[in-house]
Amino acid sequence: MPCGDSRPVRIPPNQAAAQTRAAPAREEPGILTEIDIQAALAAQPGDEAAAQVGDYLIRAVCNPTLARRPITADPCTRPLPPCNVAIRRGTRSRHTAVEAIGPRGAVQPSTGPEMAGIADDSGLRVAPASSTADAPR
Repeated sequence: MPCGDSRPVRIPPNQAAAQTRAAPAREEPGILTEIDIQAALAAQPGDEAAAQVGDYLIRAVCNPTLARRPITADPCTRPLPPCNVAIRRGTRSRHTAVEAIGPRGAVQPSTGPEMAGIADDSGLRVAPASSTADAPR
């Protein structure tokens, strides 16, 4: 079962990040948090680890109300709100990948009936952030 949507784009990671930052501003979701994986790895364990992963940014692009719904509906989903987008480019890659976790995949651990509706709602809202970056030509 696919866990999300991945789109290769022929633009640098910083440009893809700018485009995915603009998408939530046009829609209802906003960026709750951003994690620069490469910078975190450069800080610890060090530059070699950061170089191995290449450019790697993770964003939570939910609006606060949507982010709260799964957390209160089923505590099993607290570690992974269904609204994450990753922008990454490996050290040997020619393309940047813009990836969005599938909302149903994010709530897979849950068996509560309310979670399916939350996942569907999240999927509609997070789609613009993952599909905004230019596709390869």
